[in-house]
Amino acid sequence: GKTGDGAIDEPVTIGDITFRAGDIVHADDDGVVVLPR
Repeated sequence: GKTGDGAIDEPVTIGDITFRAGDIVHADDDGVVVLPR
């Protein structure tokens, strides 16, 4: 499980996709779309 404090508003990268605070993300069985703000 998780231990310690987490972080807020930090970018997260999974594969070639980076998610940032405020981005709109839509995911389904076919893939993921990220709309940056």
